[in-house]
Amino acid sequence: MPLLSCIVIQFLWALCANGQVKLCDYPHIENGRLTGSYKNHREKDFPVRLGVTIFYRCLDGYVSKSESTWNLIRCTADGWDPMPKCLIKCSPIWLANGRFLNPWQKVYKEGDDISYVCDHEYIPENQQAKATCTKNNWMPTPRCIFNRKQRTEVPHGYFYETKNRFGLNEKATYRCQIGYMTPEGNETGEIQCLEEGWSPFPECITPPTCKGKCLLQDY
Repeated sequence: MPLLSCIVIQFLWALCANGQVKLCDYPHIENGRLTGSYKNHREKDFPVRLGVTIFYRCLDGYVSKSESTWNLIRCTADGWDPMPKCLIKCSPIWLANGRFLNPWQKVYKEGDDISYVCDHEYIPENQQAKATCTKNNWMPTPRCIFNRKQRTEVPHGYFYETKNRFGLNEKATYRCQIGYMTPEGNETGEIQCLEEGWSPFPECITPPTCKGKCLLQDY
């Protein structure tokens, strides 16, 4: 290192120790790098003084919060501002039996959400029909599955809902006709659409009656 550079750096560190100047050290940027001579002269150029500005860029497959190719950071009393960061990019992939919303948005970065809809007779595997861009790509994985669940006829009862198909994990309510009740002894029952079918299975049964003699007890 040239003697003059050593003297300058030592002088700046002395000022910093006396509370007169704060310095910014080399910024470590995961999945990114500095531009210009800074990337090759780390020992000579750092630390830097307040007000110094530096550009950085993210590696392929990553993007900054501003989504700019060249990003400017400045040395301040609180450190680098804004703090340099490179986020992974996720692209909307082809979705079998469905499609993504907002087709005009081509780039999503870590933390962004994407919504999708499924074709007729298909339902989202994830009820929210939404996925988040993470370091491990889209989570949960967007997927449309065939909806096999149809409304079941309830002997001596009927459904409140008018639709004929229900999505996975969706709930439905049914009512028993007069003179019948659910196995739990209620007029109405709630069931849920699961992979194996309705749970519990909707039933309307005849209320149990006394067998033999039933006596009233006087008090």
